[in-house]
Amino acid sequence: MLQDYQATGILDKQSLQAMAAAVQADYFLHLRVSYGEECWQKATACDIRQVLDVSAHIWGSEKGDVVWQASATAARTVIEEIESRRPMGELLAAACWRLMLGFPPE
Repeated sequence: MLQDYQATGILDKQSLQAMAAAVQADYFLHLRVSYGEECWQKATACDIRQVLDVSAHIWGSEKGDVVWQASATAARTVIEEIESRRPMGELLAAACWRLMLGFPPE
């Protein structure tokens, strides 16, 4: 099932319904976090920028469809990391916070 999802981006409806019955869930949350570095051009030098991308999908188990999705990004330069001495977890928390701001209110 996961191999099919990775190839197509679609979860098999029957598998999703079987998982839902097994754990008694109406919805499933899928989170994906990716990390990358890129060269951020400044006036005379290149600073490395760390980028975290977070995406979330919520699937309804009855129809097997995506009922909510969002993505967010947080980034900082390596110089900012050195100067602030903040752990990577803070960058992840910032990306997750931005992601959740897009969640619809009840």
